[in-house]
Amino acid sequence: MENGNRDSRKEIEKLAGKVSRLEMALEAANVAYWDQDFRTGKVYRSPLWARMLDYEPEEIDGEESSWLDLIHPDEREMVMKKAREHENGEIPVFRVEHRLRTGSGNYKWILNWGKVIERDREGKPIRAMGIHLDIDDRRKMEEEIIRSEKMKSIGILAGGIAHDFNNLLAVMLGNVSLIRVGGVRGERLHHLIGEVEKACIKSRDLTRELMTFTRNVEVVAGDVPAGEIIRESAEFTLHGSNIRCKIDIVPGTRAVRGDRSQIKRVLHNIFLNARQAMPEGGIIRVRCSGVNLKGSDNIPLVDGEYIEIEISDNGVGIPSEIQDRIFDPFFSTREDGRGIGLAACDSIIRKHRGHILFESEPGEGSTFYIYLPASDKLPEREDTPEGEVLKGSGKVLVVDDEESIRRMAEEMLEALGYTADTASGGEEALRLYRKGMEEDNPYHAVIIDLTIPGEKGGREILRDLIDLDGGVRAIVSSGYSEGDVIANYREYGFAGRLAKPYRMSGISQVLKEVIQSGD
Repeated sequence: MENGNRDSRKEIEKLAGKVSRLEMALEAANVAYWDQDFRTGKVYRSPLWARMLDYEPEEIDGEESSWLDLIHPDEREMVMKKAREHENGEIPVFRVEHRLRTGSGNYKWILNWGKVIERDREGKPIRAMGIHLDIDDRRKMEEEIIRSEKMKSIGILAGGIAHDFNNLLAVMLGNVSLIRVGGVRGERLHHLIGEVEKACIKSRDLTRELMTFTRNVEVVAGDVPAGEIIRESAEFTLHGSNIRCKIDIVPGTRAVRGDRSQIKRVLHNIFLNARQAMPEGGIIRVRCSGVNLKGSDNIPLVDGEYIEIEISDNGVGIPSEIQDRIFDPFFSTREDGRGIGLAACDSIIRKHRGHILFESEPGEGSTFYIYLPASDKLPEREDTPEGEVLKGSGKVLVVDDEESIRRMAEEMLEALGYTADTASGGEEALRLYRKGMEEDNPYHAVIIDLTIPGEKGGREILRDLIDLDGGVRAIVSSGYSEGDVIANYREYGFAGRLAKPYRMSGISQVLKEVIQSGD
């Protein structure tokens, strides 16, 4: 009996020695580890686990909630979903990069990697083990490399953009000069004005394409009929070419949940690439359908319903040596290319919480696969065709710091049948609005610029107007998105939104909707 106890003690001592050496090796490699018991709900975390986050080991208890509370709020749902998928046996390992709050209140990037090592007869987890790796320096280095590469490319980019804008300005200025000289009438006048308008639209699209790289550009979400925008984009991009486009929209395909104009820019760029890959002509095939993605599909998206848009061409294909670079900003294989198109596509799709990938064989063509979140609605055509100008009536106040924009908006509104007043800032807007109420001649709508340098911005002006009149109907106007005000305008008290630059059709439709909804 005594020999048995002695042997047991030796085995325990050996095991303890192995554990001690393993812990020292992990600590020397700067690897923290954790061990979770699902029966008790307790989690053991190595001392380095706490120190890695600038805590003392005694500050972190053995509860699972201690870890959950430290996860960055933006990533908590994603991390928990991955953990549950692994616990349920849906994915083989739990591996995710996320941020944890440190003792100083900042956040640090961690690679969290673990696996269930014991299950009961029903397959429910009993025990899991895993490690934490500090990848904060790696993530910061990657971001710095990207910034550095972009800075090196700024010179090339600036030259290309300046060239394009100069050409567009030349078209606008030259045609406006012809009109001002006089003597241009009828069809000729109509043609010149049309050329100026087309140059303005191209300038706007170029600006918006560049803005997709900024953090401030938000997705203005809506229910977008995928089939409709695919046909519009294909017709526009392939017009005048010797390329045919065969489009197959699977019956019952739901709408895409996203920003119509941004998704159209993605499709435009893909179709343009296909057109350039087939200089002698060819066929582009498009298939659009709904798919239910799961982790087993090897597409890095949260499980759920998506719209898959598959676009194939029979062009020259993409050389294998550059396939891993085609989504890089400023990378282009053409001498006149700026390398914005596909990089902008990737940026837009990621902002929509979607994914884009491709397959290509040199000499045989390319296929792009776009995955976008599906709406819970079937697609519906808008009752008002794009470009239709809707007349109206009522009194409208325009608040903008630019005098030229105020004059333009005033003339537009009067041409549409409205009575218009303008203000350059918040104080003047409040004075005019108050005067209208006192004279029993109130404004039916207020169009407010989101950003007014040196003055209160659109959000602050709206708050003051709401204090004056809780029923004020305000439309936020902006040439770019500040935070998520444009994307989620209703949450900030606005009744509508109007993107600059705008045309008669745009302002007329927004006003009609806002004023009628108020009535």
